[in-house]
Order: sequence, then C-alpha cells, then structure tokens
Amino acid sequence: MSGRDDRTSAPAVSLWLGAVLAIAMTSLQVVPVLAPAVAADAGLPPAFVGWYSAGVWTVAMAGTAIAPALVARIGAWSASQGCLMLCVLGLVAAASGHPLGLLAAAALIGIAHGIEGPVASHLLSEHVPPSRRPLWFSIKQTGVQVGALLASAALPPIAALAGWRTAALTAALLAAVGLIALIQPRFAYRDVQPPPASYRRPGMRALFAREPVLRQLAVAAAAFGAMQVCLNSFFVTFAVSERAASLVEAGAWLATAQAGGLVGRVLWGWIGSRARATWPLLIILGVVMASCSMLLGLHGTSLAPLLLWPLLFTFGISASGWNGLLLAEVARLVPVHEAGSATAAVLMVMTVGLVAGPILFSAIAVAASFATAFMVWAGVGAIGVSSLLAARSAQGS
Repeated sequence: MSGRDDRTSAPAVSLWLGAVLAIAMTSLQVVPVLAPAVAADAGLPPAFVGWYSAGVWTVAMAGTAIAPALVARIGAWSASQGCLMLCVLGLVAAASGHPLGLLAAAALIGIAHGIEGPVASHLLSEHVPPSRRPLWFSIKQTGVQVGALLASAALPPIAALAGWRTAALTAALLAAVGLIALIQPRFAYRDVQPPPASYRRPGMRALFAREPVLRQLAVAAAAFGAMQVCLNSFFVTFAVSERAASLVEAGAWLATAQAGGLVGRVLWGWIGSRARATWPLLIILGVVMASCSMLLGLHGTSLAPLLLWPLLFTFGISASGWNGLLLAEVARLVPVHEAGSATAAVLMVMTVGLVAGPILFSAIAVAASFATAFMVWAGVGAIGVSSLLAARSAQGS
C-alpha cells in the first residue's frame, strides 16, 4: 500500500478509472454498433438491440447493488479488474453468435457496468480532495464518450475486413489488456481504507433516510440519465424519419452532440472545482437540456443546419456533461468509506431512468411522433431541475 500524496495520485487514479470506464463502454457498444451483422447471424430481428440494451441496464442494477460488498471483500482495484474480466467473458460469449451467447453477454457486461460506478467512487473519494472532486470525477466520466467513439470508429471497419466476430474478439482483447494493465495502479496507489471496526454498511433505504438529499439527487440522476440516453438512442431515427436526413448526416449531427458531452464533462468539472458549490451549475445544465429538447421537438424538422449544429452541441454539453458533477456531490455528502454505497444507491435509481426512459419515449413516438416525444421530454428535464432545487433548499445552500 502506497503512501503517495493525493495531489500526485488524483490525476493518475482518475485516468486509470476513466480507462476502465472507456473499455467497459466499448464492450457495451459492441453489439449495438454491429447489430445488423449480429442479427443476421443469430437469426434475430434487427430490433433485438433494444432488448439487449434494456437487458444490460436491468442487470446492471444487480452489479451496482453488490459493488460495495465486493469492494469490502476483495478491494476496489481488484473489483475494477473483475469488471474488465466480466467484459472479456461477455464479449467472448457474444462472439458465439448464438442467442443464448448474446443473453449471457448482456448479463455479464451489465454486471460489469453496475460494478464500475461505485468502485470508481470509492477510489476517487480516497485519492481526490473534496475541492477537486468535480474535476476528476468528470474527467473519469469522459470514459463514456471515449468508449462510445472508439467503438463507433474502430469496430465497423474491423467487421468489414474480418467479420463482426473478429471485431467483438478485438474488443475482448482490449479488455484483457486493460485487466492486465491494472496490476500497475493496484500496487502503485492505495486501495480504499477499511472503515472503523464498529461500522455497519447501511443499505440504500437507510442512506436515503439518513441523507434525504441523496434521494433528490437520485431522482435528478434518473431524469438526466433518461434525457441523455434518449438523445443518443433516438436522434438518428428522428432525423432520418421526420427530417428526411441521410444516415450519414444524422450520424454526423449526433456525433456533434457526443463531442459536446466530451467537452462538457471536462469543462463543467473544471468550473465545478473552482466554484463554491456545484448546485447552481447542475440546475443550469438541467434547464439548458430541457430547453434544447423542447427546441429540437418544436423546430428540429425544419431548423437550418447552421442552427441545428450548435443546438445539438449545446444539448450534448448539458445532457451528457452533468454526470461527474453529480457523482462528486454524492461523494461529498457522506464519509469516504460510504462513497461507494451512496453512489450505488443513486445509480440504482438512475438506472431505472436508463431502462424506463427509452420505453416511455418510444411509446410517445409511436403514439404521436419523435418530435412530440422530444417536446414531452423537456418535462423530464424539468423534473430533474425541480428535484435539485428541492435538494438545495433542504441543504440550505
């Protein structure tokens, strides 16, 4: 166990954990990115990818629930390695091309994603001073965009040259390399310090009862998570079916929103680390994402491209840029040894938004239109803002 100064370890630990998240996100995106080829080989309808994604996030709740106990038993760095091991096994199962293999992949990769968040919060809380957490939590969260961009850019060309199974196994190899590479930080940077001997880890209900603000943050996370996942999941279909854009155009516009998310995570983290409180920034981001959703629903089918580009960038920078700030705030509210448990409790609620959000959005789109769904979705953002306002009021800050 190393005694390195936190000012030295904070950047390194954040980047290592960001790499874990990037690899986990790449693993998650393998099946969706390669869906047409996977569906053809497995004899499944192309729409299976929606059920696959829902399955991943449903199972992720189980991984989130067991993460704090896993850290207590084997340590946080070992749990991070376990996350990548599950990704390797899941991708090998997916490469079988059999429906049961895809089911196993959804389960294994889902558990890996559930474990990743609380484990990372444990380690970041241990190594990052509270005043710097908004920045380094946000930098770690850029792994989401890095992984999504890596999967989108690298896997289709590999599949075109050597087949989709080779692309999936290439992603599995990347996860295996990451697993081995984690040996270095495991010995270079200390693990989570054990709590006092008399400590008994509280469950989700006990944490929410003791810290009601966590409950409000969890509702905000579910609302903002639903905003983020529906923008990323449905914009291309909206642009192609209701704006008559080409697939290439729609993909480029969505990439602009993704780039906004990547910029936003770092930018808001940097600002949050210098601000007296992160609440005002989180509230502003909620208002902006709700406004962008309304504007996209009202004018997205007719807006000139010159105006659509900045609208989507702004939507992305807000709807995909809030995560690190909120997770840092969760960690600030509890003792260091409870950071993982508190994060797990909040992420459990957020995952409900990730699963239920797309289902509800799809139902609105089928009943009316995608444009209508985006207009209604502005209300989801407003729910997140209202929850943050209630939490801030409860804190008296």
